[in-house]
Amino acid sequence: MTPREFRSALALIGLISAAIAGVGGYFFVYTPLQNTAQMRRMLEKDIDDLELQLMQMIKDRPAVALIQRQSLPPDDTIAQAQYSQLLERLLLQSGIRDFKFSSVGIVQARPPIIPDIAPKRPAYKQHRFVISMESINIWQLVDFLYAYYQLDLLHQISTLKIERNERDPSRNGLKVTLTSDAIAVDGVKARTSLFPVTNVVAAVASNLGPQLLQKNPEQTRLLQWIRAEPVLASPPRNYTYIVQRDIFYGILPPYVPRKPVPFAIGPLPDVTMRRDGKPYVVRIRLSGDGSEEAEISASVTGSLIPEDALQVDAENWTITLPPVGEDTPDSATSTVTVTAVSSEGVEVKKSFRVSVEAPVTPPPPPKPEIAWLITLPIVSTASDGTAQAIIKDHFNNFRYLISATNTTITVRKEIPWTAKSMKEDANYRRTHPPGYLVISDEGTSATQRTFRVIAIDENGIILCEPNPPAKVGNERNGGAWGGRPGFGGGRAGARQGPADPLAALTGNPATLIPRPAYYRWEHGKSLQEALDKGRLKAEEIDHILRRIAASGTVVLHRLREDQQ
Repeated sequence: MTPREFRSALALIGLISAAIAGVGGYFFVYTPLQNTAQMRRMLEKDIDDLELQLMQMIKDRPAVALIQRQSLPPDDTIAQAQYSQLLERLLLQSGIRDFKFSSVGIVQARPPIIPDIAPKRPAYKQHRFVISMESINIWQLVDFLYAYYQLDLLHQISTLKIERNERDPSRNGLKVTLTSDAIAVDGVKARTSLFPVTNVVAAVASNLGPQLLQKNPEQTRLLQWIRAEPVLASPPRNYTYIVQRDIFYGILPPYVPRKPVPFAIGPLPDVTMRRDGKPYVVRIRLSGDGSEEAEISASVTGSLIPEDALQVDAENWTITLPPVGEDTPDSATSTVTVTAVSSEGVEVKKSFRVSVEAPVTPPPPPKPEIAWLITLPIVSTASDGTAQAIIKDHFNNFRYLISATNTTITVRKEIPWTAKSMKEDANYRRTHPPGYLVISDEGTSATQRTFRVIAIDENGIILCEPNPPAKVGNERNGGAWGGRPGFGGGRAGARQGPADPLAALTGNPATLIPRPAYYRWEHGKSLQEALDKGRLKAEEIDHILRRIAASGTVVLHRLREDQQ
């Protein structure tokens, strides 16, 4: 190898070694150093990001604590119950009484509107409450909305619908439908109550404080809570201008001072005590200024109630009278004087009288109807124009003897004399005109009827009742003629009332005189059957009366055409 070739080979070997050293240094020294530097820079960036996040978390810690404090309890049932109680208290505090919760429920989560912090675990739950209010005014609504936005809670009104009742002339005719959405953040601690609790009550009563305030709302009077970030305008505005310029009923008229109402005791009627051994409670009603917190007392004089026997309930304004014994005299009475003092110091008095109810006399037993027991067993006519009939009263053992000639009819009454004999009742003939059949037993039974016997034929007697009872003899029931006594069915139906106003007041003079009723009492039938089925029609009455007037006799013999 020549020296030149040797130098060339050495140079080539050096170049190759340098290239190999450069490649090895790049891959095994420079590249690892660059990767290490890049990883160091990445770690420094992650550290910076974490430090920024930590600083942001430290910065947001008060806001998170505020959100947790403003959130509803995590339990759905407890959250809805407590928030409903809170809204109900706000409504009552605003003077709204006619309201109801139309619906209460949870709005379904809709990602990404409500983000998830875990699979199927939303960051918060949205509770929706729909409230319907009726018969309210704009002032009550403004008070409710003002108190609503003073509460330090995660809630808002999503919809508000106001309608006016056009039929209500007053300013209390608004119908409001309101939807309130409240949020319960996931993972917050359970709250004892949503009601605001003062520091003094919370320190003294611990967890019993909220329960005490829920059961006794008068302890806090009004629900007021200052929000960390006020929702309403700051500084506070005067929202009464909304009421004064009512957009539904017009501008509010100027205020007129209320007239003073005198303090008074309501009516106290006299009391009549029963002998049932039970006390009697008298409720005192007070009205006027200062009657809400008025106090009452009572005193008694008289012989019925002792002085120390009265029981006065000053809270409920009642006075309890002691029971009356069976041996209390009927003449015993007492006078109770009630004294009422208003919260303004006005004193009024009023009295009422207490007496004993008179003994109740039981009504007499009902008298029997004996019309079914009065029969016509015997009727006979003779060719000489005379006739005989016998009526038997089986209930009283009376007997009525009817005798008829051509022109006259007489009626005699026989009463029992001995066990087997009868005697004539002389008083009957003296007190009743001839021809009158008076069914009477001096009040022993309910059957008391007066008839006039106008004719006798072979099969019975014809009776005329001059003054029939209203249920059988007037035109209101059964018409003018015919029909069963006491029922409809006559030829003339019920008539319409008079069109003349004067006639409506004074009545028709013709109807003031009762119209007589005519009956045929057939042989072997009872009086009740004659009254029910024997009432004569107008044609029959007219025929009989014409026949009597034409022949001049009251004993009628049926002709062949009559029998047919």
